[in-house]
Formats: sequence, C-alpha cells, structure tokens
Amino acid sequence: MNRSTQFLLSKLANFSRWLVLPALLLFSLFTAPAQASGFLGDLFTPTFTPTPRSEAGWLDRPASPAELASSRSLSLLAGKFIHYGLIDASSCPDGGMLKNGAASPCGERLARNAVILWQNQFDDTIYAAALQNGVPPYLLKNIIAQESQFWPSSHPTAYGYSEYGLAHITTMGADTLLRWNSSFATPFCKQILSPETCKKSYIDLPPGQQAILRGAVIQQLSADCSNCPAAIDLQRARQSIFIIAATLKASFNHAQAVLSGLAGLNPTRIEGSDLWRFAVVGYNAGPGCLTNAINNAQNQNLPLSWKNVSQALEQGCATAREYVNGVTWVDLASPQELAEAATDTSKAAMLIAASNGLFTPTPSSTLTPTPEAGTPTPDASLTPAPHVDDPTPAATATPSAESTPDATQTPQTTPPTPTAAASPTPALPTPPAPPSPAGETTEVLVRFKEFVPSFLENYVIQSAGGERIENLA
Repeated sequence: MNRSTQFLLSKLANFSRWLVLPALLLFSLFTAPAQASGFLGDLFTPTFTPTPRSEAGWLDRPASPAELASSRSLSLLAGKFIHYGLIDASSCPDGGMLKNGAASPCGERLARNAVILWQNQFDDTIYAAALQNGVPPYLLKNIIAQESQFWPSSHPTAYGYSEYGLAHITTMGADTLLRWNSSFATPFCKQILSPETCKKSYIDLPPGQQAILRGAVIQQLSADCSNCPAAIDLQRARQSIFIIAATLKASFNHAQAVLSGLAGLNPTRIEGSDLWRFAVVGYNAGPGCLTNAINNAQNQNLPLSWKNVSQALEQGCATAREYVNGVTWVDLASPQELAEAATDTSKAAMLIAASNGLFTPTPSSTLTPTPEAGTPTPDASLTPAPHVDDPTPAATATPSAESTPDATQTPQTTPPTPTAAASPTPALPTPPAPPSPAGETTEVLVRFKEFVPSFLENYVIQSAGGERIENLA
C-alpha cells in the first residue's frame, strides 16, 4: 500500500537531477533485519524529566510508528553531537558543553533540531519490535531514552562491568533474556551452538556454553565501530532493538513467574500497569530485586500493588522507583517541532540520512573527536566474559548463582557476524545545494512507501528545493 506526497518544485531548470536521486534512494530505505546506563564519568544511567503532553497512555498501542515521535530535551545526546563534531557549537562562549559531557544551554539550543531527528529515527523499528515481542511501544522507547538517550555506544561502569548498546544491557541482562524468554533463546542458541546442544534449555547448559550465548547476545547489541562516523554503527543499533524488546519481555515473563510461583497468584489478577512496572523493576535493578520486594510485601500481608511492592524494595534496589517513574510517561512531538526539525542540515542529520541510504558518502571529512577520559572503545566483535559476582546493578543486572564460566571457549558454530560490522557507515558528505531559482514552479507527484518516516520524506523534498503541498490518500 502506497501513499502519495504531492509537492511543488520551485526550480524548473534541471530540477529532475536534484529530485530523482534522493527520491530513488529513499525508496530503498528501511530494510534492516528483524532482531536486547550512563554516558560519561559518574553518569551511569542518564535521566531526563519528560513532560507529558499527550492524552496517550504509556501502555497504549499507537496506530502507527509516526505516533511515537517525541521531542525530549536530551542534553547528553546533544553533548555527544558537539563532542564528535556533528553539531558546530563554536559560537557558544563555553563551546556548547559542560564538564560532565552534557551540552550547555547554548549547545542544547544549537542541537535542538538534530536531537529531535535523532530520537525519532528508530521509531519504525521500535514499533515493529514492540509488536513482535508483545511489549508496549511507548515503554520500549522510553527505556531506550532513559538508558542511553539514543546514543548506542558501550561504556564501563564503576562496578567493574560494561553496558552495551541503546539500552545499556549487561551480560547479566543477557542472562535474564536467555533464562526468561525461551521464544528468543531457543532459536538464538541454534545460531550459535549445535542443534543437538540447543535441545537443552539455557539453564540446563554447562556454564561455559551459557557464557558463549551471553557473549553472542552482547555482540549483537554492541554498536561500537571504530571506523564509523562518531564511532557508532546506526544500522547495528537499529537491529539490536529487537533484542532489547525481547529482554523487556523476559523481565515481564519473570514478573509473572514470581507472582504465580512465589506469591501463588494468577498474574491476571494484578493490575496491568502494575505488572509492567514490576517488569521494569526487574529490567532495571535485576530480577532479584523484584523477587525480594514481592516476598517482603507478601510477608507483611500487603496486597501486591505497585505502591506496596515499590515501598518494599530493599535499599540497594530503591532507585528502581525513580527509574519506573521516568519511563511511564508519554512525550509527543508537535507537528510544528517535527516540521522545524526536518529543516536541519547538520552533520548529525546527515549521519541519520547516510545510515538509511539517502546518500552514498565518500570517505572524507572523518569525524575525529577529542578523547574523553573514561570513555571506552570496545571491539564490536569482542565476546565479553560474564560478571557473575557483580552486585545488583542498575540496567538489567540479573543475579546468578552459577560459578564464573570460561567465556573464551569456542562455540561449535561460529556466531554470526552482523553485516553492518563488515561495512561500516562511511564518513558523511556535504549535501548538494539545490539549483538556483528560476522563477518557475513545476508540480511533481512522488510516492513514498508507507514505512518511510515523514521527517525523511521532508528531508528529500527540501533537499530537492521543493515544498510539500498535501498528502494524497
């Protein structure tokens, strides 16, 4: 099913060569395959204060990916743009950045449109992954925003383990995924180990093979790319969203199991919003935190509501209350904000366009940032060893009773290497300037596939020197 976008092209002379190339390239977008904090220093899990500006509920299922479009102010994301030269903040007296790596108010103003474009570039995939895994789309997007502000690089923590990708998932988060989501774990195991080995469930495998599977999950989550602009691979980040959704579903499955097993309750008797809040606690603070909180509330003969269970969280898990509050709102962008963002021509906008095939960049203008203290540059092909003796950390840590396995064992089948890793996104080109006005207009009808985001449609139209008039059904 197609929808048509009709617009006026304000330059007659040579208009076709300015329109056809970006339009044809756009038609081939979004074929990414279907496939689960902090940034700097002590900012382990970046947070923001979302302003609910919509009647939509955080558990609602929007009618289309376009309804996920948001306009959060994300100062750490803006800081990344400035740090990697994706936004020019040289006009700011402070260089556009604060000492903690976040953008200053001046830097945030300059990066505003790019921040809106960036946070919405994954909406189609978030929507598809949420529906495929049975998780709320708004909640899935909110968790990514809360964990990484949509910047998918990996980083170490003060606890001795690292967090990977858009949702800052740890090896213990990978353990949760493989233990509590068999719909993901069984087919994934068969890609990594032999079919005979994978007849056993994950929890019945030897520790070494469990470690191999966890490492393979982390490999799929990592979007680090030393040869890519800004050292990230946006194609791999996009593909990883399906694993993030599967990890959130695993936490939901765990919450149901605890309620039915430990508490002896039918999960359907629990308020739906409370059940998802329980799942988010497990995702953020670890299944052990949720299990203990439910047990504590039950021992006090309290109804297992979110109010009671959240108050029963132990001291080391109590930060999960604030985390849950931060992901159970809906922030929606206005049409005016999206229209303004679509005019952005920064290198950040170009990076989004290049990752989606809008341009075929040349290997020039490589972005070379100033090194950050404490920022890792992990090898995207590395299979990290699990940290089973970690404390209960934020961001999907899962307590585990197993002994430390040897993660260096070679699997019987070599883990698949993502295609995007072999062909990193090249450096960005300077977009062609539209032709000079000729004083005439020509009406052109262009058809976009249904799944092309409107902000990219606008980008193509404006790059061609055109103006959108109306959408045709």
